[in-house]
Amino acid sequence: MNLDKVDMKIIELLRNNSRESIQKIAEQVNLSRSAVDKRIQSLIQENIITGFTISTCFDQRLSPSDDIHSYLLVKSGSVD
Repeated sequence: MNLDKVDMKIIELLRNNSRESIQKIAEQVNLSRSAVDKRIQSLIQENIITGFTISTCFDQRLSPSDDIHSYLLVKSGSVD
């Protein structure tokens, strides 16, 4: 799958906020909600997006000694 500028922008927006609504993403990339939804589904099917994550802030509920594991999957491909 070749990623275009819109796909890259969608990925960037989801990296910044994985809970961002499809409608808000659509507004930022000037596409319809359904077009953005189809693009996200394609990115998932192609394993370019492999999951949606959260980040945490250590507080009283989590201490730095707790085991926390994170994984990053990077898929290489061409970007036009």
